Amino acid sequence: IMGVYDYDNTEMQNTVNSVASHLRHKVEALAETLSPNPGVFLSRQTYAILVTQDPPPDWKYILPRSIGLLLADAADWFVGNLLLGVMDACNGCGYDLVLEVSNGDSMTEATKLRHLLERTAGVLIVPVSDSALDADSRELLRERHCVLVDRYLRDSADVLSVHHDDISAGRQAGLYLKENGCSRVLIVDQASRSPSRFDITPLIDRVKGCKLQLQGEKIKTHCLLAAGSDEQGGFDALEQFERKVPLTLGDGIFALTDRLALGCRHYLNTRNP
Repeated sequence: IMGVYDYDNTEMQNTVNSVASHLRHKVEALAETLSPNPGVFLSRQTYAILVTQDPPPDWKYILPRSIGLLLADAADWFVGNLLLGVMDACNGCGYDLVLEVSNGDSMTEATKLRHLLERTAGVLIVPVSDSALDADSRELLRERHCVLVDRYLRDSADVLSVHHDDISAGRQAGLYLKENGCSRVLIVDQASRSPSRFDITPLIDRVKGCKLQLQGEKIKTHCLLAAGSDEQGGFDALEQFERKVPLTLGDGIFALTDRLALGCRHYLNTRNP
């Protein structure tokens, strides 16, 4: 209409504004039935359906072209490469990426997971731990488009996940230490996690694999629980252990995270380069 009539025609402008305002209020009213969250973003397809007031049976699942990524810890060294990979995949498919962080809190994680599922076509989630996911979150993972990253649910094989074979990784570590002549292996794990966060499948599987390999080689293992998850935690774990039992050249060290490994190496360098 505005292309046919003169733009200076005040009456026509008022008419168009009136129609636009009426349409906007209609869409806003109908949008309230789509989601209790007023900030939910509606795709053009959803917008068109609301205008017709004739939504299909599956209208709740017509979502924007975006993918959610929910992280337990944004400071994790693993996150940088993960973000690059997800962003490359999204860019290649024409999807936007919506990023959220739970900061290691399982209740925050459950809330953010629901919000992301309302706003996106699917969610990639690095959960706090598999045991911290409540029953409602687990049901959402089964029903909606969700993929666990670097975690898996041991009691739910139907939930999609992408993760390493950490049991085999632990076995490889044990074999490497055995081949290098180690007669005793110190497994350095982090004990400062909350009870819900302690149950992280990659770390549990790494310990399990290493122990299985070393038991077969008849090599003794000692599990050291570091007071922190950073370099200082690894440093302190070895220092406290050596106060009771001296380290020898026959000892091997299997640190479960990069930061713990750096702390262990720092301690060894200060003691005997």
